[in-house]
Amino acid sequence: MSQSEEFNEPQKRRLLASASHIDKLLIDMEQILSASASGGFPKYKNPLAPIQIKVLRDYIRRLRQQILHVLNELSVPLPEARFDSTFSIQVTLQFVEVALEEIAPERLTGYGSVPESLVKPLRGGIQEMKGIVRQIASYLSQRPDADLSTRLLRLSEGEPDGELLRALGRIIDRHGLIEFRASLSQLVEKIETSTYEIAFFGRVSAGKSSLLNRIMGIDLLPTGVTPITAVPTRIKNEAASELLVWTADGKRAKYGIDRLADFVTETRNPGNEKHVIRLLVAMPLPILPNEVALVDTPGLGSLALEGATETLAYLPRCDLGVVLVDASSNLHSDDVATVDTLRAASVPVLVVMSKVDLLTEEDRERLLDYTRTQLAHQLGAEIDVAPLSTRSELAGLLKEWIENQIAPRVADAQRLFRESIQRKTRSLGQRAFHALEMSVKTGTRLPSAGSDKDLAKAEAQLRTAAGLV
Repeated sequence: MSQSEEFNEPQKRRLLASASHIDKLLIDMEQILSASASGGFPKYKNPLAPIQIKVLRDYIRRLRQQILHVLNELSVPLPEARFDSTFSIQVTLQFVEVALEEIAPERLTGYGSVPESLVKPLRGGIQEMKGIVRQIASYLSQRPDADLSTRLLRLSEGEPDGELLRALGRIIDRHGLIEFRASLSQLVEKIETSTYEIAFFGRVSAGKSSLLNRIMGIDLLPTGVTPITAVPTRIKNEAASELLVWTADGKRAKYGIDRLADFVTETRNPGNEKHVIRLLVAMPLPILPNEVALVDTPGLGSLALEGATETLAYLPRCDLGVVLVDASSNLHSDDVATVDTLRAASVPVLVVMSKVDLLTEEDRERLLDYTRTQLAHQLGAEIDVAPLSTRSELAGLLKEWIENQIAPRVADAQRLFRESIQRKTRSLGQRAFHALEMSVKTGTRLPSAGSDKDLAKAEAQLRTAAGLV
């Protein structure tokens, strides 16, 4: 689009204002759909069936995506996010405390005397609610990237990407690019653990756990149609067998590996009510070097909303993504989005079609061709799709895939891990550079940004740092 064909600035602002207003209305609609299931004060009667609610949510998501698509096609850039969500929640919690103070017994006397028998129960209830509010505030203050600066300094002098990461840390802090701190913290954590992670993704019941069980040669992971909740489950080769569970309150506990289902299945940990934030299964697995981990992720799709959130957050962290497409349900938009997100995060992807034992050989080839064609059409890249089955009669397919795709990568894990870190570091640097570049072009002031001269200096620093990759 040439300069003469672009909207002028007032027109762009008007388009963005209207799009933002529509987005707020869509948020209101989502809240209305969620209100009846929230367990809070009843506000709306809900005559809609669950399937109707799902369809409406799908339409809302499609409309939101279309708005973004149209703005992009019209060369109307979205404004940068301006607020730290953690800070906003902390401020809101303060208002919750003020509201609780307003219903204390002494405040209610303005509406008449309060029966003595109700004073203590009311005070006790208010204190209990305040306790929960303060627990939330305490949890929010324990940000996983709180000690990021110290951890960056601890990176060894021989760490190839250490200087670039430290430069990124300084730029992110100086110019208030808070949206990149979590990604930087994840990168530092990966370097600290030095583990090459092969993660398996797919919709609910796509066969991830069954495939991993076959690869490991042991029925360790729960299987079936029940959605997996909690967080991705890492599996590593260690001499002793144990299950390590980290929870949101900062505690870590050890269990026998037979307790895994207590934490990862929806039936035993519904909605992750146990607040699990990390799981590690350690056990003797001679097929895996110590520096390699296999990762089973919660399924994507409408039946696994809680787990899907964790999976989407984890996607950019792995070093190799294996995406399972269920042959019984064909290629789904979730499958395409997963492949696209992995590629956008500079993560190599292997796509496999699971459960091909359900198809005739002719149908199998037809579906494989269709899946490859659709991936190429929607993602603009040629992506191979391998047929797999965990059934014994098609064991040759799995054996060939492991020998050709997984075994060579496991054997070369250390080199591939370094390359993965370099790709992720370069990608993070480019995104931070783009954010600063947009700030200079639009005159946007980030929370701790200085003058245009400071921003231009930061751009030059990023260019220099990028040369280290």
